[in-house]
Amino acid sequence: MSSILTSMLLAIVISWTPEGFSVNSPRMPYDVNWTWLDQSGKKRTRMEIDSLSIQHMNWLEKLRIKFPGLRNTSDIALQFSRCTGISDGGSYSGDLSGDLDWQMHFIKEPGQLIINSVKMPFLSISNDTLVGSTFIFSDLRYLIMSESDFSASSFCRDKLDSALFYNVLLFKTSFWGSTLNNSRFTRSKMQFSHFGQTELDCTQFWLSDLSYAVFDSADLTAAQFLDCNLSNATFKRTNMHKVVFQPNALPEPKDVANALNLRYLTYQDDPVALMTLKNQFKNAGFLYQAKEVNYALRSKNENFVEHWVLSKTCDYGLSPFRPLLLWTIVFGISMLYYACCCRFNRVKGCQYSASYRTAVISDSVTSQLRFVNQFRLSFALSLERSLRLGFKEFSPASALKLLLPEGFRIEVHGFPRFVAGLQALLSVMFITLSLLSYFTNFFDISKP
Repeated sequence: MSSILTSMLLAIVISWTPEGFSVNSPRMPYDVNWTWLDQSGKKRTRMEIDSLSIQHMNWLEKLRIKFPGLRNTSDIALQFSRCTGISDGGSYSGDLSGDLDWQMHFIKEPGQLIINSVKMPFLSISNDTLVGSTFIFSDLRYLIMSESDFSASSFCRDKLDSALFYNVLLFKTSFWGSTLNNSRFTRSKMQFSHFGQTELDCTQFWLSDLSYAVFDSADLTAAQFLDCNLSNATFKRTNMHKVVFQPNALPEPKDVANALNLRYLTYQDDPVALMTLKNQFKNAGFLYQAKEVNYALRSKNENFVEHWVLSKTCDYGLSPFRPLLLWTIVFGISMLYYACCCRFNRVKGCQYSASYRTAVISDSVTSQLRFVNQFRLSFALSLERSLRLGFKEFSPASALKLLLPEGFRIEVHGFPRFVAGLQALLSVMFITLSLLSYFTNFFDISKP
């Protein structure tokens, strides 16, 4: 009996309203004029929020049908324009492209988002906080991210080609092994970010802070660093081919000395950064790297003569032994030509005759020497023409004559005489370029 009375009293208390003992009080009327402000400050109506809820529920139903293994769909912590993402510590692998138009706007608890092998091209993220999030083997091409915080996040082997990062905080963010070709980072803070083994072809870094960033073993082909802070950044084994290098703060010489293809660095409109980098290399003892940067500066605005006489022969002092190789090639070709002049008396312009004391090579006389003597004569003539340089009494060609029989001399007439003169000029040029490249700073540019 007491239990029945207690139940009746509880029912009376629970059903009590200011209007009396009414169990079924009337509901509040549906206010169609109700409005609210979203996080961007834009006014939204009741009809918009209802439409958004319907779209959201329809999308969830699509997601459950299309991906039966999806977890935590009832507790998704993202807000959407047409769809949503995955949070609450869950992870997912699948294809979310096609009819699903991804546009992420807010995440409630940072550090909970883990995306694995998901296709999300054309994803747009604005004014969000995704600190500590992880994207693994995901397709994020054409990503647009602005005014967001992705600090301490990780993009591991993701596809981020043609992505746009504007005013994004990427402090200690890792892009290890990802592809960021044709992407753009503008006014972003990326201190201590990691781009190890990342493909960054034609990627643009504008007005961004990359201090202490790591680009080890990355591919920066045709990338651009314009007005960036690269202080203490590292570029070990980094491909710098055709990189537009124009930062406002330079890395330490030891951190960029092991980079590849420094000779192909270039600048857009101001060579001061490259000039400063070259001087820093020279002061730190990295002489070869200084010559590489010097080559990059000299080859930027070279003319036709400089390109073929100085660049192709010795790379403006960077390759001191290449002129010697070219000298050897000219020596060999000339020797073979002189041998033809001695051997084949019926070939036009290649006939030879000699006496005991005087050997005459011309294009009108018949050959009388044996093959061995012809080879020796052509070798002696090619060597003598290749060493026709000296200073005052010293001349290698004069010393060579001492090795010939007493009173023996070589005369050249006709077209072979032109070839011998050309060989002598090329030999003097190649030997001079080799000596200047190896022992002097003759090609060092002092002004941009």
